[in-house]
Amino acid sequence: MVFEFKEKDSCGVGFIASRGLPPTHGMTLKILECLSNLDHRGAKFADGTGDGAGVLTEIPYELLNAELDERNITLGKGKKLGLISCFFDSKELNESKELIQRKLIDFNIELLYWRKVPTDKEVLGTLAKQSKPSIFHAVISSDEKNEKKFEKTLYLFRKSLEKEISNHEFLNIHINSCSSRTVVYKGLFTATQASDFYWDLRNPLFKTRFGIFHQRFSTNTSSTWDKAQPLRMLAHNGEINTITSNYSWMQAREFDASSNFWKDDINLIKPFIDESISDSGQLDNAVELLVQSGRTLAHAQEMLIPSAWENNPRFTEDEKAFVDDLTSKNTIEQLAVAYYRLIGKGLSAPEDLRDPNDKKNLSSSKNGFEDSIWFELSVGKEETAEPRWVVAMLCKAGNLSK
Repeated sequence: MVFEFKEKDSCGVGFIASRGLPPTHGMTLKILECLSNLDHRGAKFADGTGDGAGVLTEIPYELLNAELDERNITLGKGKKLGLISCFFDSKELNESKELIQRKLIDFNIELLYWRKVPTDKEVLGTLAKQSKPSIFHAVISSDEKNEKKFEKTLYLFRKSLEKEISNHEFLNIHINSCSSRTVVYKGLFTATQASDFYWDLRNPLFKTRFGIFHQRFSTNTSSTWDKAQPLRMLAHNGEINTITSNYSWMQAREFDASSNFWKDDINLIKPFIDESISDSGQLDNAVELLVQSGRTLAHAQEMLIPSAWENNPRFTEDEKAFVDDLTSKNTIEQLAVAYYRLIGKGLSAPEDLRDPNDKKNLSSSKNGFEDSIWFELSVGKEETAEPRWVVAMLCKAGNLSK
C-alpha cells in the first residue's frame, strides 16, 4: 500500500545572508522573493486575510540617516542608533507613546523622533484591515559606544516596559523588535503581500546583509498581528508539545535566580517567559534570555534544543560529551569538564577557568544534590571562592550567565 503525502500544514521559514559584503537593497529584494516563494505554506481566511508573515533584517541605517537629514536632526558624535518597532491601538496612540517615552528617559535613552511606518492597508483582507494596529518606529540613540552594552540596555528597557504595560490594561502595545542591530516587519498578511503592505521594504535605501523570513500556518492559536513572525530572535516552524512543562521549569528557576552578569538587574528581566504568548514566542523569550546573558546564539540553541548525538558518526567525542551532559543528570564537575573540553570551539567560557580535574580549584553546589534546581561552580583556591562560572541549562540545573 502506498500513501502519497502532500504536506502543506506547517509554517514556511528560512534565512539568507551575505558573507563579507556590505548591505544592499538587492539582498532585501532577494529576501522578499524567498518569502513570496513560501506563500503556499500559509493559510488564508475566506476574505484573503493571511495567517501572518514577515521578515527580520538589519536596521536600514541609510534610510534612517536620510530621514534624520530631512528632519535636520544631527546624531551626536559617537552616538549609536537603535529602533523600536511597535504595534499600537490607534485609540490609545498618545498614551502609548508617552508611556514609552517616560521609560526611555528612565534608561537614559534618547528619543530622536517617532516615524509612522508607511503602509498600504488596501492590500489586506477584511479581517486584517479591521484589526490593523497603528505601526510606529521609535528612532533612538545612545552614548553607549559598545554595541553589546547597548543591546543589554535595550533588553532591560523592553522587559521593564512590558511589565509597565501589564499595569495598564487599557493599553494594547506590542513591541515587535527593540534593538540597535535588527528590526522586524510583520503583520496579518500573506507572504506575497509583505512588500506591498510595507513600503519601506521597496525603498532603495532599505539595505541589509541578512534576513529571516516566515510565513505562518496557524494551528493551535488564533491569527493576530502580534503572533506573526519572525519574532525578536527567531522564526519557528512547528508546535512545542512540552511547552507547559518547559514554562513551569523556567518559572521554578526564576524564583531565586541570581546572576553575576545581571547582578541586581536580574529582577528587571523577570518574568523570564511571558505566559500569555504562543509556544514560539516563549521559545523566543528563552533564546533571547540566554543570548542577552552572554551566550552565543549557537550555544543557546544547543542548550534549548540539544542535538541527537547518539550513534551519529559526525560527532566528536568532545561534542558527544557536551550534548550528553546537557541532557543528563551528571554532576556539576562533569558539566564543567564538558565545557572545559569545548573551549575554543565556539562556546563561551571564562578565561580564568582552571583545569576542572584539579579538585582543589572546584567547590560546587549550594546544597550538594544533583537534582536541585541551582548549581554553582566556584573557581579559586579556597572553598569560599567567589562564584565565577555558572552553568545554564533549560532542561536541568543551571543559571543564566558566566
